[in-house]
Amino acid sequence: MNFNVAYPPPPRQRARVVALHCSGAGASQWRQLAEMLGPNYEVLAPEHYGCESSGPWSGEHAFTLADEAGRAIALIDESEEKIHLIGHSYGGGVALHVALARPDRIDSMALYEPSAFHLLRQMGEAGAEAYAEIAAVARRTCESVVTGDYRGGVAAFVDYWNGPGAWNAMRPAAQKALIGWAPKGPLDFRALLDDPTPRSA
Repeated sequence: MNFNVAYPPPPRQRARVVALHCSGAGASQWRQLAEMLGPNYEVLAPEHYGCESSGPWSGEHAFTLADEAGRAIALIDESEEKIHLIGHSYGGGVALHVALARPDRIDSMALYEPSAFHLLRQMGEAGAEAYAEIAAVARRTCESVVTGDYRGGVAAFVDYWNGPGAWNAMRPAAQKALIGWAPKGPLDFRALLDDPTPRSA
């Protein structure tokens, strides 16, 4: 007598996605993406310095993208398989650093509005005007922190990226979260503007 026993297939390992959020946001930025990807993907969203879960930057040396990239690189190093890397805005700039640090461990990469501002300096006259413009935004953000005008600095930051009136249209809770991020803003800008990575990389 023959018995056909149906064994369940071995569990499929979920593909790992490492998603890096923009300045002033947090891991919750990726909640909808995780829901859309479904159970076959594990979405990991390490939070940057300045977020509640990560705390402030230690101040032990001048802050760089390498410092911010550390958590993402650690997640990649502990992964058995290659990962999918996603970055938005500041997170896109960090993701580029991560990809250069672990090029053989990245299966795919998707960047949305990556703020790799340092590349503008390497584009000659075409990039000089754009670099000067974003450097001015960075100075305004830094000055607001030095003077304690967090609200004014963040309002100018939001309106620069989203158009006049965008700050006033935001929910008070979102405004409060961005005001809390303000002291980290100068570090984000400095890391992006002064990154020494050559365009050829």
